[in-house]
Amino acid sequence: MKKVLMVAAKANMIQQFNMRNLAILTNLGAEVHVAADFENFGTVDDQTNC
Repeated sequence: MKKVLMVAAKANMIQQFNMRNLAILTNLGAEVHVAADFENFGTVDDQTNC
């Protein structure tokens, strides 16, 4: 199984721009992990699921 690490400066970058990419990679059978600054979310608040 392929493994992917998606890295973003802030969590909002994952939610706003990369959710489709994450879905594509998952559908292709990749194990996807995300690294981001979850202390300072950007425009995403702590109630938002990303």
